[in-house]
Amino acid sequence: MTHSSIDAPTCNRLRLWKGELDRRYASLERLFESDALVPDIVAFSRKSGTGRRRAFNKLVTAVAPTGAVLEGARMVGGFPLAVWVILKPRHAVVAAGNVSEAHDCVTVNYILAGEMHCGPAQGIGLWTLEVQEPALARLMQSAR
Repeated sequence: MTHSSIDAPTCNRLRLWKGELDRRYASLERLFESDALVPDIVAFSRKSGTGRRRAFNKLVTAVAPTGAVLEGARMVGGFPLAVWVILKPRHAVVAAGNVSEAHDCVTVNYILAGEMHCGPAQGIGLWTLEVQEPALARLMQSAR
């Protein structure tokens, strides 16, 4: 990132913070791609009561080291679902007009695990928010 009004220490702090976010997100992707969660997602989806709670706790324990934060869970009924959020550094998602305004950013992504209309499933994707690097740097600069 280069921005004339942002000092070098702030740029360095931002780079280090995004590096840590990147490592955490990569560990989450590896976990989901390994299919290691599939047995617990199936148990969470298909069981009830204590069995569902036990499977949910295993999911929470497996996802915790990635830095994802549990946003909520629906534990009762036919469609149990757990939702986590995680920050992801990435290239710009939205650029209004000029491509030169498309700065790298950090987005808020979701992680889903549970029973969906297609059966037991897991998913990761962009949720709603993109914060571009210049805005992040200004926030870090003012938070000293």
